[in-house]
Amino acid sequence: FDIGSDNAVLAPRDSPAPPLPVDNFRLRGAADIDARLIRVDQFSIATPFGSFDAAGSIGLEPLSPSIALAATFSEMPVWALKQLWPAASSSCGLPS
Repeated sequence: FDIGSDNAVLAPRDSPAPPLPVDNFRLRGAADIDARLIRVDQFSIATPFGSFDAAGSIGLEPLSPSIALAATFSEMPVWALKQLWPAASSSCGLPS
């Protein structure tokens, strides 16, 4: 898979922060169904306020699923970082 977008906007419904312009978004990798493995070679989001880059894998083994992840964030304001956080996870103890 190779999914990308230029000049997008992140504006979660439950966030009072202003919409976050996204200069570039890219999610690239591969799914190996037989090996039960999803490989993420590149997951990156670049905004005028900072950037996020990650790579990793998700193993879907029946008895012991796994996640391996390496990520870097550039310096960015907290409000911008919160716009990047998945909405489904916002109730997992992150301050609002």
